[in-house]
Amino acid sequence: LQSLRLGTDIDLVSHSSVQVGTGSNRISQELTVRLMQFNSINNSAFTNSRLSWDTRSIGRQRQMEFFIFGTVGINYVLSNIFIEGSIFTTSRGPVNAKIEPWLFHNRFGFVISKHDISWSLIFHQLTNEVVGGSSHGYGSMALAVRF
Repeated sequence: LQSLRLGTDIDLVSHSSVQVGTGSNRISQELTVRLMQFNSINNSAFTNSRLSWDTRSIGRQRQMEFFIFGTVGINYVLSNIFIEGSIFTTSRGPVNAKIEPWLFHNRFGFVISKHDISWSLIFHQLTNEVVGGSSHGYGSMALAVRF
């Protein structure tokens, strides 16, 4: 996870990951643009790292976050047992399909975060995960309370 601040109101965040396990194996790369009022990524609701530090006058003070963001990403999927079935036995299971190895996804939304509460609304779009499938979109909402 790497962040590049381009001014007081714009930030680029790059996120690379490798997932290896018995369920899903993939390589991912994302690029996110955050606009408006946000904290650094090591203390932001964007990365679920907002800490509830002491807010007394002698304690550490944090600003409120309110920002919009957009993300584009690409995944190369090596295996996914939830779609393909088991990778360790010859019997793949009762329901299985062939995966599309290249997945593209977009996310956009906004985040509001204060000392003890964060709220976000995010819209997701994902290309088809199976051969012959269709792309799909959905929304998510999150509420975090810190005490």
